[in-house]
Amino acid sequence: MPEFMLKPILRDYRRSNMHAVRQLASTFNTSKTAMAYRLVEMEKEPCILAAYSKSGYVWHISSKSIGHQWWPRRFLDPQSNAYSILFNGSRDDATMSDLDADTWFDVPGADRIEIGEQSFRVHHDLVMALLVARSERMLAD
Repeated sequence: MPEFMLKPILRDYRRSNMHAVRQLASTFNTSKTAMAYRLVEMEKEPCILAAYSKSGYVWHISSKSIGHQWWPRRFLDPQSNAYSILFNGSRDDATMSDLDADTWFDVPGADRIEIGEQSFRVHHDLVMALLVARSERMLAD
């Protein structure tokens, strides 16, 4: 999805969330993962897309404005929505949830920072988490 095609349509969406991802993926006939990845790259909001299997961390991409120390934990925290989806068979998140950043990151002070999380299952052993920065403390200097 070239930026020149996606950028005008993105103006119709206030936030980076799975509602936007699903609709844009359908419009451009692409996967939710590919569209979420592209939204992170285009940085409508500073965010991270992280992939986890039942064995742990697989990969992630961060918006350019996210500080390099915000690297997702090696294993999912049981308090995360992604954990519930992957291990407990919960449904994909319908809305963005707010939670402490230390659920996802081992960074000093993360317990005092709030992030948004919206996760979805890709297949039986893979989940994607869209993590949206809610604090300027997550931004690169």
